[in-house]
Amino acid sequence: MQRLINEILERAKADRQRIVLPEGTEERTLKAANQILTDGIADLIDSKTGTNKVIYITPFDADSKDATVSKFVTAYKAKYNETPDQFAADAYDAVYAIYNAMKAAGVNDVTISPRDLCEKVKAAITASDFSLTGATGTMSWDASGACKKELQFKDVL
Repeated sequence: MQRLINEILERAKADRQRIVLPEGTEERTLKAANQILTDGIADLIDSKTGTNKVIYITPFDADSKDATVSKFVTAYKAKYNETPDQFAADAYDAVYAIYNAMKAAGVNDVTISPRDLCEKVKAAITASDFSLTGATGTMSWDASGACKKELQFKDVL
């Protein structure tokens, strides 16, 4: 675990970014901020600091140039006449994840019991060779069913 933490810290130092501190007077925030500055892993922005660049983590970026995202956004706008939000993208990916897991499990019996369907989908979606590239990125699931996905960063300014 410590090796992973050290690797993350080294990657952060190599690509030093700015972190926004919305609660700049809260004691735990101040302690964390001091450690971040001491370790040299990021610059900080608080209510007294100005900047011309803000980056945030998002599960979905409707402005992405990724082909899968662009296709989803275009289809969504054509149908609903508005830009999809994170929740629309999550729902889209969830439906396709279940659909693809059902295909992988060979589910083709409409009379299958809910219990049997759930077991087959769970086994397929948690298989080591199952993944989905959707509107919110490429994802896979571990044996517990937890989703693993790369973070997406969005420049605001």
